[in-house]
Amino acid sequence: MIITIPEHRVKRTAKRLQKILDCLAIDLKYAACIEFAARLYGFDD
Repeated sequence: MIITIPEHRVKRTAKRLQKILDCLAIDLKYAACIEFAARLYGFDD
């Protein structure tokens, strides 16, 4: 079974992650958040 996840969902997750980390005083660049969000959804990169 192949599951496809829209690109906008990964980007939206990265934005939300970045906002949460900012509230915790953790400065992480958007590119790193995209990478992390993609891995959460099962992508290698």
